[in-house]
Amino acid sequence: MKVFLTMLALAAVAGTPAFASADPMPHPETNEVQTPSIQVIDANGNPVALATVTIGEQKNTLTTDANGEFKTPKGWTTPLPVTVEASNHVTTTFQNVLPGAGRLEISLVDGQKFTEVSGVANNFKNLRIDGFVDFALVLPIFDRRSILQFDVSMVISPESDTLKLPGNNKFDIPSNISLPPQKEKYGFFTIHFQKPTYRFFFRNEGPQQMVAAHGRFPLKRVIRDFQAKKSIFEIMNHFKFVEAGTQDVDIKGLPIQKDIPIDGVQFDQTLKVKAPRYDSKLIMTSVALAGDQDAFYPTDIKSVKPGRTQRLQTASQESTRQVLNILSPPLEFSNSNNGAISQQKPMSFALSQETQLKKAPEFLDLGVTPSYNNGVISAQSPQDLPGIHERASYVILSKIESIGTGGINSEKRTRLMEYYIPEWKDSIFIPNAAELNLDPAHRYRWEVLYLGSDQTQNNNDQYTLDTVTHVSRSSLDF
Repeated sequence: MKVFLTMLALAAVAGTPAFASADPMPHPETNEVQTPSIQVIDANGNPVALATVTIGEQKNTLTTDANGEFKTPKGWTTPLPVTVEASNHVTTTFQNVLPGAGRLEISLVDGQKFTEVSGVANNFKNLRIDGFVDFALVLPIFDRRSILQFDVSMVISPESDTLKLPGNNKFDIPSNISLPPQKEKYGFFTIHFQKPTYRFFFRNEGPQQMVAAHGRFPLKRVIRDFQAKKSIFEIMNHFKFVEAGTQDVDIKGLPIQKDIPIDGVQFDQTLKVKAPRYDSKLIMTSVALAGDQDAFYPTDIKSVKPGRTQRLQTASQESTRQVLNILSPPLEFSNSNNGAISQQKPMSFALSQETQLKKAPEFLDLGVTPSYNNGVISAQSPQDLPGIHERASYVILSKIESIGTGGINSEKRTRLMEYYIPEWKDSIFIPNAAELNLDPAHRYRWEVLYLGSDQTQNNNDQYTLDTVTHVSRSSLDF
């Protein structure tokens, strides 16, 4: 079951801005307006109407129109902090904003209620005794922002189902894994696998798209490698994904029954990934992603040793094929935490398009654990990387709750505020920190993300995540 958990946590894998200074800044007169305007959008590029926009530290407020726009005041001539508040969205502060900044992107708030979607992953056809266990991993489709704001509950269901095996052996596995009826030989025993129903849980209402990825692994080899205490990153390279199917669902707060075929798209092509010569104490994991411009699903996941090359399965019929490379210390599976996967490791992400795979990815420096004192977060920004443009420091404050049933625990992360500063900063001032009113009985997390891009920036995208290709992320729980 450790293999399943690690694979799930990495396959998904990857907030906004802050203040560099607390000094008072000039404030514009809000009753005198001029063009240009600034637009507030959500993660999908949709305008956010009736958002309250506070400009500067003197609490000058405006409201966005039906197109998510607000006119900039005439008195606004210097960089100012802008805070955006909107119903069902995370309050976000953008630092050093100038008139004509283009677009300000804010996140949808994390829903508090889980809605269950369940069904059968079907169309496995005839499964013979061949030494391989077939399964389906059922996940939501990911966009670029969800990769950057990775939450383990996005890929590991907070609920578990029990798999019964011979000898009264029982295993708890995440409920979003489907095991079709099948038999496999192991020694003198014939093992019957059967858990065809998946269950997944959504926190936000509205249209969603789900994917069921059909994978296989060699039973004897995986068991033998576990017994030999091989690294979980070596073992997951035995897993092979062969196809996937998608299904649209409309989340409205009530349980939904929805079967998903696993054979809509064949993983009939390979991508070759080369690893740089990184520190051997670290692990590089590569996740192949396929889809369109902003909707991706995993087609393969492999670890790649320093200086080595690995092949990943992908789908030739999809318009976009890319690889998310993740550099981190080895991910820990904590038995002392009821089966939860450690979330506190620093990570560095590099997103490579198919055309960029001829050379090894380059990573921003791994972050160190940040500190927080008197409204200031202290972190360590990455060294400059040739060809990677500095984009932003992105800070997220979240409430963290442990959730789950059985032997599989997950996290419920609820974002409270986000801060965005359009440059890399080691010292980040958090405005109104004294007004956060955090409950000392609860657990919270500061996440610091340094964002970079291998693309030239359009001024309209200075405060969006559209062009981000590189991320260094670290966190502090308190």
